Amino acid sequence: MSFASIFYRIFTYSKDKIALFLLGITCALISGVAYPVFTIFLASNYEALLKIDANPQDQESIDKINSNSLAFFLIGICGFVAITIQVTSLNVVG
Repeated sequence: MSFASIFYRIFTYSKDKIALFLLGITCALISGVAYPVFTIFLASNYEALLKIDANPQDQESIDKINSNSLAFFLIGICGFVAITIQVTSLNVVG
């Protein structure tokens, strides 16, 4: 059974809920992208921490850590909202 035939079968079972199904898939993609983006900011944070270890008064590194912390928070909020919408909409679809 191919990938397309599986989705076609799901769509035929729930024709009236295709919008919720597509919303759930979109939110699943968004929540899946959140984790690799976290690693990018984590690596950037480690780099800034190493610079602070060498020079504790480096204001540029401190600012970078502050902005990375804000990015962690915002990505976490977006991931939480995306996962909540994903689970809710896909549970309604069945």
